[in-house]
Amino acid sequence: MLAAVMFAGNAQAQIATQAAEGNSLAKFGETFESSLRVGVKVDATRGAVKNIHATIPVPINCPEQEVLKEAEDITADVQGFGIRDVKGGEAQQLVVSIPRLNAGAEARAILTYRVRTKTILPPEETDHLVVPKKVQRDQKMYLGRSKNIDVNHRKIRDAVKEALAEVSEDATAWERIEALYDFAFDKIEYVEGENISSVEALKLCKGDCQAVSVLFVAMCRTEKIPARMVWAHEHQYAEFYLEDEEQRGQWFPIESAGTKAFGEMPIARIIMQKGDNFTVPEKKRERLNYATDYLIGLPTPGGGKPKVKYLREVF
Repeated sequence: MLAAVMFAGNAQAQIATQAAEGNSLAKFGETFESSLRVGVKVDATRGAVKNIHATIPVPINCPEQEVLKEAEDITADVQGFGIRDVKGGEAQQLVVSIPRLNAGAEARAILTYRVRTKTILPPEETDHLVVPKKVQRDQKMYLGRSKNIDVNHRKIRDAVKEALAEVSEDATAWERIEALYDFAFDKIEYVEGENISSVEALKLCKGDCQAVSVLFVAMCRTEKIPARMVWAHEHQYAEFYLEDEEQRGQWFPIESAGTKAFGEMPIARIIMQKGDNFTVPEKKRERLNYATDYLIGLPTPGGGKPKVKYLREVF
């Protein structure tokens, strides 16, 4: 369902962010501000097109990030547009409807956001943090299998056993999860490439930030530790979830490329989605690691396929 009001006002977004910070165990560092232009251009260069439907991911508000609209560029051919939540995690999409685009015409639906993202500092104390004994309903999705995340697979169980082999029996939850992180980070030689599964990452011993992240998440979930993917602009990393003695929970990030960073995020990147098991109406039978761009349109008699350009520009 499209949002009845397309954007919350700046004051509402700030209140929501402040409330999230107030309930958070995380410690935030410096704030970095940037602008993101996101949207779609459709050109009917091959003839008139009708019934165009498009979806484009947009950045999300979360404790470490505040998203505010700066501008919009919507042409008259766009008859419907709005923001919808995506099931299966924390994600939103811009949804665009163009009933008809005449031959040679261009339609645009482009939004410009101002994004303020904070770095995340490591916690000062970790001995009191534990794996939740009672998993809340909204966390259960972060314990099971999803695309590319092979929870309880034999090879993943073997990897967990190897990672924890030298960890003492009285180790804290933090120390055990850090051992899983060290194994995943050190096991995978960084090589850019296509998205792969956690089992494939173990087999190849190479991959990019996505490979490290899915391996870490699969190992955590195999150990009954809630974990999930984080999809930033041109990057993927992961988070794991722990609670304090008052059952206050917090997601803690891990860096998946470059310099190691466990339980902290020293680089502020624009966050697009959190999760790895999304469903969208356009692909009802498919589970998605990431709610991607999508467009469908029908040519009119004598027409052809439209030319499509998705925009994601940081400036």
